[in-house]
This record gives sequence, C-alpha cells and structure tokens, in this order.
Amino acid sequence: MNHPRQQKGLSLVELMVALVIGLILTAGVINVFLGNQAAYRETQRFSELQDNIGFAINFMMRDMRGADVIAKTTTPEGISVIRDRVAAVCDVSGPGSEVIYHVDGDALRCGPSGGTGLILVQGVKPDSTLQFTQIPDPLPSGTDPIGAEITLIFTSQASEGGPQRHHALTFHVALRGPILRNLPNS
Repeated sequence: MNHPRQQKGLSLVELMVALVIGLILTAGVINVFLGNQAAYRETQRFSELQDNIGFAINFMMRDMRGADVIAKTTTPEGISVIRDRVAAVCDVSGPGSEVIYHVDGDALRCGPSGGTGLILVQGVKPDSTLQFTQIPDPLPSGTDPIGAEITLIFTSQASEGGPQRHHALTFHVALRGPILRNLPNS
C-alpha cells in the first residue's frame, strides 16, 4: 500500500508566486524612493536659487540706498544707479560713477554702462526681467525720487519640458542722498 508522502518545503508554483509578489513590492519601494529623490533635488535647487536671489537683492539694496539717482535704462534694459560718493561696486569706481543692473541671458548682472558686467545670480531664465518704479509715482516736477520699487520677475522650470513658473520679487529701497538733501537745515 502506498501512502502519500507529506510534502516538505515549497512547490515550484508557490515559490514563483512569492518571487512575483516580492518583485512587485520592490518595484513599489524603488518608485517611492525615486520620487522622493526627485523632490529632494527640486527642493535643493529652489533653495539654492532663493539664496542666490537673496544675496543679489541685498547687494542691490545696499548699493541703491547710497545712490543719488536711480533711473530706468533701455540698453541694456535694467536699472541705472549713480552715486556721488567714491565706491567700488561691480567693477565701477569713482565719484559720479554709474552701475547698471540688468538681466543678460541666464544671469542677473551689474557693471558699467554698456558692459556685460559681473554675474550676481546665475541660472535665471532668459525671459526674466528687472523692473523699476520711482517713489513717489508720479514724481512731482522739480523733485528727485526718494525711493524705488524694484521687481525682479524670474522664471523657473522644475523639469525639462515641464511648465514654467513665473515668480515676482518686489522690494522697496529708500534713497538716503535725496532724502537727506530734502531735510531742512537746522
């Protein structure tokens, strides 16, 4: 009489089902890991861009506060800062010197009029702009602006071929020179 033997271990079918389930779980874990890695890279990239733009804005504000005149320029399109004090900023020095801040290609630059200048921020999209509004606006005739509203509009793109995002950073700068000239003498 033959007695059926008890099976020890796994059959081939059970082993293959276990392998398929393990592969599906592994693929899910890898997919989550890759998604987190892409999100981390994007967060790092945006954080670096924020740091660079923060540096550029602080740099521009310090220069503009000491300016005697700020004006809009057309070639290159940007902002002209003229000061009567001796200062060496953006490869420009001497009293009455003019510094131009503008977006050129993929960089926010500063330098002498007509030059390409130093790079303040690298990696802005080419359609980014630097805008200027004098304060008060409109300016009464015969008066100098005492401040400026500066807007940096830049474009970012999370991935190649992805949607572009436009960001506008606006900040105000008080011009010390014109404000002090308008104070009554005591």
